[in-house]
Amino acid sequence: MKKVIIKTFAIIILIVINHFSGQLLGFNKFIPSYATARNKDFKRGVNYGSGCAGIRKESGRHLGDRIFMNRQLRHHKSIVSKLTQSKKNRSLLKKCVYIVNIGSNDYLNNFFLHDIYNTSNKYTKDQYAKVLMRQFSRQLKVHILLLVFSLCLYY
Repeated sequence: MKKVIIKTFAIIILIVINHFSGQLLGFNKFIPSYATARNKDFKRGVNYGSGCAGIRKESGRHLGDRIFMNRQLRHHKSIVSKLTQSKKNRSLLKKCVYIVNIGSNDYLNNFFLHDIYNTSNKYTKDQYAKVLMRQFSRQLKVHILLLVFSLCLYY
């Protein structure tokens, strides 16, 4: 029961943050999750997020299935691949807005849970912050380079 409450709370917080951010940017409807999105939705946007996921694969593992950062980026790559098949859709990629809210679960559902994860035994808070920043930076850098490369192939 505790797992469900924590996961549900994390999802609600994420929805509120993303909804508020979307409203500030002028969006009036939620974008669908990757799991439920159809081809027609790809042009409007897709939510790759997961309520208890983190930058690191193991974060939130104790709460059940989650879509960690690398998996979210693979999902994004598949959508970009589909969109770049049409010249008309390629121009949409130049207009994309990305909201990334990740990292807190690497602390809440990993580092601070000493009974479940040994992360806090391996790193100090500062060391762990650097590990997360390095990993996140690599994840985004590789993904951005792939996105730019795939766009260059089509122009």
